[in-house]
This record gives sequence, C-alpha cells and structure tokens, in this order.
Amino acid sequence: MFLLPDLLKVKRLSVILSLLCSFSVMTGCWDQKELNTLAIVTASSFDLDENNNVIVSVQIFTPTGMSSSEGSGGSSGTGGQGANLILSGKGSTISEAVNNIETRVPRHLFRGQNSAIVFGHHFAEKRLKEGLDYAARFYEIKERTLIYVAKDQGVDLLQYRPNIERNSADVMEYLPEKDANLGMSLKDVILMRLGPNKPVILPMIEVKKIHVKGYSEEQIVNLGSAIFSNDHLVGTISRHDTYGQRLIYNEFGQTTFPLHLKGHSGQVSLNIQNVKTATHSTIKNGKWIITVKVSGKGIVFENTTNQSLFKVKTEHKIEKEVNKRLRSVIIRSAKQTQKLNSDVMNFHGVFYREHSDEYNKVSHNWKDIYPRIDVKVHGHINVYDPGMID
Repeated sequence: MFLLPDLLKVKRLSVILSLLCSFSVMTGCWDQKELNTLAIVTASSFDLDENNNVIVSVQIFTPTGMSSSEGSGGSSGTGGQGANLILSGKGSTISEAVNNIETRVPRHLFRGQNSAIVFGHHFAEKRLKEGLDYAARFYEIKERTLIYVAKDQGVDLLQYRPNIERNSADVMEYLPEKDANLGMSLKDVILMRLGPNKPVILPMIEVKKIHVKGYSEEQIVNLGSAIFSNDHLVGTISRHDTYGQRLIYNEFGQTTFPLHLKGHSGQVSLNIQNVKTATHSTIKNGKWIITVKVSGKGIVFENTTNQSLFKVKTEHKIEKEVNKRLRSVIIRSAKQTQKLNSDVMNFHGVFYREHSDEYNKVSHNWKDIYPRIDVKVHGHINVYDPGMID
C-alpha cells in the first residue's frame, strides 16, 4: 500500500525528464537564413558574349537605397531609383556564372522572389533549353516566374528605371495584365514543350524611348512574340497577331479594337471582354480541320461616327465588324505559326483529345500535318454596353 505514492512520483519524474530531453534537442529553425543575410533577387537575365560565354545578371532589391558603387563584390550596372543593384557574372555555363556572382557577394542570393527571367535574344537563339533547364531545376525559382525574350540584351531590361514602380521586375510582373495579353510562366513553358517538336511562344520586350511633344521617357514595350520549335528560334509574330494565339488558347484577357463601319466615316472603339473560346477538331476525307468558336461581350469606349448606337441596326453592324476582325486575327495568327511549323496553338492537344487514335498514328510526323490544318472561326461577340449618350 505504501509503494503507490512512490510509483506515482517515479512516473511523474520520468515524464519531466523526457520533456527536458525533448527541449534539449529542439534548436529552432537551424537550417533557416536570417533576412539580413540574404540578397533578394527580383529579376534575372541570361545573355551571351562574343565568345558564347554565359553572362548572368541579377537585379537585387536594396531597401536601404544602396547604390551600385556601394555594393560588394564588383557589382555592375545601376539600380533604379536607388532601390536596385545589378550584379553580373560570366561563365561557360549558367551555374558557373551564378557562382561567380555568389563568390563576390557576402550575402546569399535568394531567388524565391525572382518574378521574371529575361533571355537575351542571342541566348534565346542558341541556348534556350539550357536556360529553361536551369530555371526548372533550381529549387528557389518558382513555377510562376515569368519568362521573356529581349530584343537585344536581357540585362537592358534589368537596368531600366521606371518612374512609378520600384524596379523593372515589378513592371514585367504586371505587363501581362496591362497590355501584352501574353504572360508565359516557367510552368506554362515547360508544359508547352511537351508538344510535338517542342513548340514555345514567349513575349518579346525591349526598353524603348517614347517621344511625346518634346518630352521623352523610356518604357518597357511589348514587341510581339518569339516562336520556338525544338528549342530553336524560328521566327516572331507581332503583338497584334499574338491575340490570335491567346484566343485559341482560351487565355485572352481584353483589348480595344477600333472599327470602321462600312459606308460611314469615323470609328467605333470596342473593348472586348469576357472572351470564351471553344476549339474542336474534325478529320474528314483525310483533311484535318480545327473549328474555333469565340464568344464574349463588347463595350463601346468611343464613337466618332454619326450613327446612333441605340439602334439595333447599328449594333448589328458593330458586331458583324468585330467578329470579322476576330476571325481575321485568329486565322492570320494560325497561318503564321503554321508557316513557322511550331504548334503553339495546341492543335495537337485538341486532336489528341477528340481523335486520339488518328492522332497517335501521325504524332511522330506532326511537322507535316500541322502546316496543312484548315482553320475555321465563328465569332459571337455581342455589344453589351453601347454607352450612355447618343
């Protein structure tokens, strides 16, 4: 009877000892790095020099306003608004070039906030696969990181100093939402390359000086899209023709079309929104056919004609003209990619989904099928809001 309290004491003591042992091995987040030991990379660029060596440049956010001359490890370039630092390294591979930056900087390069990667034009022509392979393998680079191709050197985009945003990385991050209608993330590119002949479409941008009545400023502008096949740059399409690819891919955002109504002077500017695209395939008598159905709504932004937009007849004219315009954009875009023989339209995916047996028979020879696909387009854009005044 008198042993029971002793047993309880022993049990309590054993519990306390086990807790103390647990606390002794809990050392916190031992593998984490403190913020003041990180150099936060907001954007990167890959270029080639005249000897085909890789030049990697990183844009580092410096909240203290440290200028490039105050940076550590032989920095190059200048930061926008005193909030950026551009560092560059050279090597035979991307990893070697990055390592050359790391060895000159006292902080760890952290790529978790890298919102954009810009491939220089020469790099994209020669070593696209290498750039994508590095970005996909490096654990800190996110799948949502945007990929761009520069008209010339990629580092030019990193050195751009915007007037409003804190750095060019922010501008490139918002660019697809504002104007481009084409935002290709690392994940998008990897998935697209799974198609036959590894088709890839990437937005092409440059820093351009805009002149307006004696005033000039530099801006990042979208020039269109670079088209790749089997990791080789095969051509480009215009910004306007890129809309066709976005429409077929059912990832079109919005844009405004100036329309001329037949028999009337002036224009009607119609903003196209809420666009939905359905794509179907047909194989008939050996002919491969893609049918695209586009629906959406249009809002009148401006009317410089003498026509009343409250008349049903005028609305029908506008709808007829905008649907004709969309058909032209899609067919022209498809024909250009067919000429370049890069199926960035994902026609192979549509045929595989609806005619898998027939597609599997010719998938190995898709480069001969794709240029001969017939594209038919049906537009159903309705004027949703003609405005409040006549």
